[in-house]
Amino acid sequence: MKILSEIKNEDLDKKINGKIDKKDVIQDISIGGIDKVISAEAAKQLFQSVSDGKTKIASAITDKGISTSPTDTFDVMSGNIKDIKTGYGVGDIVLPKNIKEIQEYTPNNTIWKTGRIDWGLSIVVDKETDVYLGGTQGIIYKLDKYGKKMWEYKGHTDWIYSLVIDNQANIYSGSKDTTVHKVDKNGNCIWKYIEGISYIEDLTVDGDNNIYIADHGRVLHKINKDGKKIWQYKGYNIRLSAVTVDLEFNVYCGGASYGVHKLDKNGNKIWAYVPDSTNVVTLIVDEESNIYIGYESGNVHKIDKEGNKIWEYAEHRKKISSLAIDSRSNIYSGSEDTTVHKIDKSGKKIWRYTDYNSKVLSICVDSNNEIYCCGNGYTVHKFSNGESYETTGYKILN
Repeated sequence: MKILSEIKNEDLDKKINGKIDKKDVIQDISIGGIDKVISAEAAKQLFQSVSDGKTKIASAITDKGISTSPTDTFDVMSGNIKDIKTGYGVGDIVLPKNIKEIQEYTPNNTIWKTGRIDWGLSIVVDKETDVYLGGTQGIIYKLDKYGKKMWEYKGHTDWIYSLVIDNQANIYSGSKDTTVHKVDKNGNCIWKYIEGISYIEDLTVDGDNNIYIADHGRVLHKINKDGKKIWQYKGYNIRLSAVTVDLEFNVYCGGASYGVHKLDKNGNKIWAYVPDSTNVVTLIVDEESNIYIGYESGNVHKIDKEGNKIWEYAEHRKKISSLAIDSRSNIYSGSEDTTVHKIDKSGKKIWRYTDYNSKVLSICVDSNNEIYCCGNGYTVHKFSNGESYETTGYKILN
């Protein structure tokens, strides 16, 4: 008669397959290691438990890249465990089957770059793909679709922080000189709004060509296309730096109080969204009244029209300076980390543009979904939405 502790691995494997000798005994540790005869049924249960254990062990070893069967002996399993690769050191050879290439889309074509113009703070494009640039010299530059300068408007006396275009191709400029100017497409001044309290950080225009002015002096102004004041909102308490408007003329404004306020078309507050602990820098809204918020932290939030967060994008390393949206509801984010990212409507990065090499301070998208950016590189870049793969790294699988 044999005790279980003396059964060799080969014998144990044989017995796991169901051949149980009724005369086999085990050491009953609970009574001091005295041999105890067990029934065939109890032995069958014991060996079934061992068999289940072998199956799990074999599966775990196979998952580590070493093919192992539950019917292998314990000696074979032990050898396979020793063969498991636990890591790679410098100079180790990694087989191709153990590597996965990491790729991402990149825009594959810079269409043109201007020469040195100005430290660009704002850029917009019209329906004919002519481009307007405002910057630290207080000048509006109009460029044709090839990046060639057409005219300059020199009516401001300080930095131009914001430019917008209405549906009649008129340009509105907001400046550090506290004024807003309306300029026609030929560069002629139509009127000046001089009721700004402090410098004008952002502008937007609605479908009726009403203009909304984010005033650093904590006031949001709504004026009509003739430059006449309609209302002012003074409920933000700290400086305003961003404003946008949806198709129903609801207005969204944000700034240094760490939140976004939604107002109705008459300037009455509807709700406030305050999830991030850094300043709101830029805002845009899509056709479904979803709002996109760019923060000083480098994050982008998408919220619905009720003020509920849908997603957060956190792949920039520095402040989000500007946001834009194309005809397919893709979002573009320009950052002081020198990149422009294309983000789909689900919040996933599609590609990033890295050719600007300076802080990106403003971006826009034309009717062909081509992108323009400017910043402290003193140039304007136009680049296409054509895409290609770029290998950004490798992942070791096992």
